[in-house]
Amino acid sequence: MPKRAKVYHRAEEPPRMRITQRDLRILQAVESFRFISGEQIERLIFLKGGEKRSTRCAIRLRKLFDSGLLGRVRWPFQAITLPMVYYLDQGGADLLALKLGVERDAIRSLTRAERRPAISRSLLFLAHALAVNDFRIEVALACEERGFELVKWLNEYELGRDYVQVEHQGRSRQQAVQPDGYFVIRAGERQAHFFLEMDMETTPSKRWAPKVLGLYEYRSRGHYAERFETKSLRVLCVTPSDSRERLLVKWTREVVPAGWQPLFWFTTQEQVEAGGVLTEPIWTVAGEGGRRAVLGGRSEG
Repeated sequence: MPKRAKVYHRAEEPPRMRITQRDLRILQAVESFRFISGEQIERLIFLKGGEKRSTRCAIRLRKLFDSGLLGRVRWPFQAITLPMVYYLDQGGADLLALKLGVERDAIRSLTRAERRPAISRSLLFLAHALAVNDFRIEVALACEERGFELVKWLNEYELGRDYVQVEHQGRSRQQAVQPDGYFVIRAGERQAHFFLEMDMETTPSKRWAPKVLGLYEYRSRGHYAERFETKSLRVLCVTPSDSRERLLVKWTREVVPAGWQPLFWFTTQEQVEAGGVLTEPIWTVAGEGGRRAVLGGRSEG
């Protein structure tokens, strides 16, 4: 009997496996998300409609790992149980290119920065990536449930950085604009466009203010419309707690002109996880009272 491999070591004799359509969906999801936990893969691909049941997801992921198609991120310590996080390994990228009939360069690999141990093992980096994933999965499942179409999702690396000039505290500076995600939803004949900012309570006021000023200037000066060929945009800001949400709303209102404050919408991770991310009134709009839904027009207060 072959010796059982350790968590971060592949089996010396990987089991033979037949690649299924679901395996290809897993590889495509991992490529798109770049870093994704086993639990998130299970929710996205193995479970339907929020059901809770036992699946063979972990077994399948172990086989894909042992076969050199997926890689596992090694957490920086041993004593704490944390989610298993996967990325697309070179073998998986090669297989995807072959099965999809595309050039190998069309399959996105990790950036050089992501391959650096200091980055790939950072708790904050991975926590932020998984939080963005949770939101993206909620949006994808909500679209599926409501009959909407998730037309596009671009992560921060696909977006790259643009720069705008901002004025803050009497000084002019170049501000990078690189949201954590950009996505488009089609609901009937309507298309809605969004930026995502996932806050982890680590950004102080002196950094938050230039960030939202940059997003405001990017939209108001026409740079956004020039790149994305639309003026439709809402910036969705998700944060861990109600108190932090109130603080971000306050900081945003202090620096963004009143007429542009409704560009920024705020909610908490708990509200998102409760469901209704698109159609329930869980969002606070800067400069307005009560809560609103991003689609469907529902509001409270």
